[in-house]
Amino acid sequence: MNAMVVAIKVSVVLLVSVATGMVKYNEIKVEAPLAETFKSVGQSTIAQIVSFGARAGLTTVMLILTGWPKARIPPPGWADRCRLDRCGGWRGLR
Repeated sequence: MNAMVVAIKVSVVLLVSVATGMVKYNEIKVEAPLAETFKSVGQSTIAQIVSFGARAGLTTVMLILTGWPKARIPPPGWADRCRLDRCGGWRGLR
C-alpha cells in the first residue's frame, strides 16, 4: 500500500480519536463535526483551518468530477506543457 494512503488513514483515525475525546460522542454536531468540536473547546483558529481545508477539498473534488482536467481550463501555457493519458488523467509536464 502506498505510504501516503497509510499516512492519511492513520491521521484520520488519530483526528477522530482526539475529537471524540474532546467532546462526548452524542454531542458532536453532524453538520461540521471537526470544526464544531474544536470551536466548542475554544479553539476557533483550528476550527477555521479545518473548515478551510474541508472547503478546499470539496472544491477540488467538484472540479475533478465536473471534468476540469479534460476541459483544459488551466492557462494556455500549462495546457501546452501537459498531456493526458489514455484515461483522460494528467500525466505530468512534458
